[in-house]
Amino acid sequence: MTLAQRWLTLIAALAMSAGFVYFLVHTNILIIAPYHSSYTPAPVTAATKKNSTLFFYKQDAWHQEVVPLLLPDQQADALSCIANRWLVLATEEELMTKKVRVEHAFITQDGSGYLSCDQCLFESAQSTREKFFLIQGLIRSIKAAGISLKGIYFLVQNKPMADYHLDFSVPWSCEPYSVDPLSITTHR
Repeated sequence: MTLAQRWLTLIAALAMSAGFVYFLVHTNILIIAPYHSSYTPAPVTAATKKNSTLFFYKQDAWHQEVVPLLLPDQQADALSCIANRWLVLATEEELMTKKVRVEHAFITQDGSGYLSCDQCLFESAQSTREKFFLIQGLIRSIKAAGISLKGIYFLVQNKPMADYHLDFSVPWSCEPYSVDPLSITTHR
């Protein structure tokens, strides 16, 4: 057998072996183990079951509802949990017509909170007063849950919420107002 014939035999054997392995893999006879990555899932954080008070303004009066929540120990995760539950309550109470959810929530070191929603909280037809009381209900609910913030930025898909009547480029204060919001009157 000459050297050329040996090389041809070797190449033919390798091609047949590769074809056989290809056949076994694609007919699911031979299963190749997946690549092992160094990815580790995020650790599960501890959570506490707690009754939280959610506030909302309806029919010219403040109302509250106590709901059981499983609140994570991480403040930002708890902020997201409370805000999402409050948004569900606002939809149930027909204060909002569209279903909005918080996509991201985080708290900075200086105590500012950020809530990024999947869409705007408000309808364009809502009055400034209705929008104000929606925001105040959410802020009161967050404070009642024990999350202390200096202010909250409201975002839509990680950008400041756009509204014709209210300015969302600055944080909304979580401190009590010197004027009672209930004394605000509207002209109908």
